[in-house]
Amino acid sequence: MLCSKCGKELEEGAMFCKYCGNLVSKEDGGNAGAGTSGRVPANAPQGSRKYLIPILCVAVVLIFIVGRKALSEISANGNGFSTYDDAVRALVSAMEHRDEEEYLQCFPKAVRGKISSEIADQAARENRRYISSPYQFLFVEPGYAMNYSILSSGAIAVNEIDAYNSKTGCHVTEGKYVSINVSHSDGNYSYGKPIKAFVGKIGKKWYILEPAIAEKGWPIY
Repeated sequence: MLCSKCGKELEEGAMFCKYCGNLVSKEDGGNAGAGTSGRVPANAPQGSRKYLIPILCVAVVLIFIVGRKALSEISANGNGFSTYDDAVRALVSAMEHRDEEEYLQCFPKAVRGKISSEIADQAARENRRYISSPYQFLFVEPGYAMNYSILSSGAIAVNEIDAYNSKTGCHVTEGKYVSINVSHSDGNYSYGKPIKAFVGKIGKKWYILEPAIAEKGWPIY
């Protein structure tokens, strides 16, 4: 015996559907009308409808919490990148453009201030172009076109991620080191040298965690 309104199974002899509160008619096989004059009592069960408002309220609260958390992560770390490959591509692009601001956007906000200070320190020195550092690319003449290819990648150990989080206040949940072959040309000569980038996932986005280092010594130019 099924309820004519919601289609759920009715108990034998039921006057009301316990799921939707529908008055069971004689055609449904119930006892409606037996001493009730076809009226629905005030205390007739309303089934799942009585839970609708609380469920909606909980859903709205959850959506608010999730949305606020996502916005908080973006605010704390910047927009980030969908994949670690995208993060590496952005890093190489910033190096090619010699653009400090573009370069800084590759990193979580928590470490940008430190990196910016290190760049400023190198910029203030007379021989800044010849200082072997991850920021050397910012101080060479424009005109070098750059390309890259990922040679290999591997997971960063959990204890290293924990140490990074403790040092920076970030919340990296997954990390990779990526060995990249960066090649560049000034139109006459081509050069190439592998560098290593450390990338990490914060929330759902990837960031460069540390300035890329040359695997066999600087300079790469």
